[in-house]
Amino acid sequence: MPSDTVPRVTVAISTYRRAPFWPRLVRALEAQTLGPSEFEVVVVDDGSPDDTSAVLQHLVAGTRLQLRAIRSEANRGQAAGRNTAWRAARAPVIAFTDDDCLPTRTWLETGLHAMEASHGIVVGRTIPNPEQTQLLVKPFARTVEDEGTRFFNTCNIFYLRHDLEAVGGFDETFSAHGGEDTDLAIRVRDNGVQPNYEPGALVFHDVHPGSFRRALKDTARWTGIPHVIARHPQLRSVLHWRTFWKRSHPLVILAVAGIALAPWQLPALVLVAPWVWYRIRVRPFCPGARRRVLALPGGFLLDLVEVVTMVRGSFRYRTVVL
Repeated sequence: MPSDTVPRVTVAISTYRRAPFWPRLVRALEAQTLGPSEFEVVVVDDGSPDDTSAVLQHLVAGTRLQLRAIRSEANRGQAAGRNTAWRAARAPVIAFTDDDCLPTRTWLETGLHAMEASHGIVVGRTIPNPEQTQLLVKPFARTVEDEGTRFFNTCNIFYLRHDLEAVGGFDETFSAHGGEDTDLAIRVRDNGVQPNYEPGALVFHDVHPGSFRRALKDTARWTGIPHVIARHPQLRSVLHWRTFWKRSHPLVILAVAGIALAPWQLPALVLVAPWVWYRIRVRPFCPGARRRVLALPGGFLLDLVEVVTMVRGSFRYRTVVL
């Protein structure tokens, strides 16, 4: 239930079609070492067609947390959902996390202490959920691991509310294409706010089981990467050779060239070798020698779709990222 006392920090979350995730996340927030009177939780249900809204209302009624659920009738994307959440907050500090994450018990206390010491942006440490690491053996499993101030993922980051207000919050033109969290942090940083990394503010991120179909769908939405680079050209320094989003991309382009030339020049197939070596020895899609080989055809297609997605974004935002 809401308290008359202004909380020290607001946990802001946007959710969509994730009803089963919410009971355990609420339990993780109830277990925080920071007292329940010192923080609130604002959740925006971004137009979920499932029973997310009903689940949230049930949790609101049964928890000792200061938990509020706001329903958006239309799905407007993560940027819009997070904007609605933090703008409804009462606290001077906003802590973002996601519905597929589990904050550890000292997450809020540690992050808030770092915020009060730095008065900047605080990025916590995010690692795969230790109880789900067995899922990482499957090809194309997805998770988030972030240990630094490079991408500013909203699964674990703290801002001062007035810093968000100063830049207008998340840019909602990013929609569902990714990159809105990095864009926000760069704009706040360019406004003179120092980013800081606090590994003690730890969040476990779910490992989503491997699925080629799901990975293909996720890959095709990353046109927001060129959008971020177009807005912030200085970020080219984090790209490979200032052009490629991932190290596999120039290798898969080289491999495609070798396959295309092979009907006329069979030795051109040697151009496929660097990609194969990279995906077996350097950055495989999964552990295990046999599984790595079996994952190569699907992985080749995924890498190629990523490059095509970068090309689409490059045309759309008039900047070259591959």
